[in-house]
Amino acid sequence: MHSLDPNEPPRVERALERALALRRGGSAEEAMDVLIAWLERRLRAFDARALDVVEFQAVEQLADLASLLGHFSAADACLAALVSTAESHGDAYAADYAALGRVRLALARGDLECASTELADPARRFGTEWSRLDADDLKRWQRNCSWPHTDAADRALLFTLFYLSVAELCALVGQYGRAGELARAAFGQTDLAVRK
Repeated sequence: MHSLDPNEPPRVERALERALALRRGGSAEEAMDVLIAWLERRLRAFDARALDVVEFQAVEQLADLASLLGHFSAADACLAALVSTAESHGDAYAADYAALGRVRLALARGDLECASTELADPARRFGTEWSRLDADDLKRWQRNCSWPHTDAADRALLFTLFYLSVAELCALVGQYGRAGELARAAFGQTDLAVRK
């Protein structure tokens, strides 16, 4: 196991850099161990502040690695913790991003009921119901949807993740036309995508 010195403060940059190098080198389990060690130290030193961007990325990488290694419950727990932390600090963008990660994880597991349930939360925050979105509503809906302190690229990322998640769910339940329409919107092949 590649643990970090427990006497040092939880330096996420070093842990994330080390984990990514291990992952690129094909050592996903060792990379996961590095991030778990960092997270354990971070939680022991928790000072009620929000996770910073790099810490958020480290927990997201931990969720990705856990999923890759078949530890779906651990991956979901990481993403749920990101949602909860972001919500408790008023960061709707980060909460929606992590919530869409939970949707993608449920879809990867083939759990359509869970994916549908998880998709309801970000959709509600987006001001819509995912199962009722149609092409006429998408453009207007995108213009009215916003997150504080984000730019067009940030919003495009969330819209893309949302459209891809809904498209995949639609395809899995046999709504192929709608799935294709949403996938085209996600990839910016129509005027439904945010462009600035």
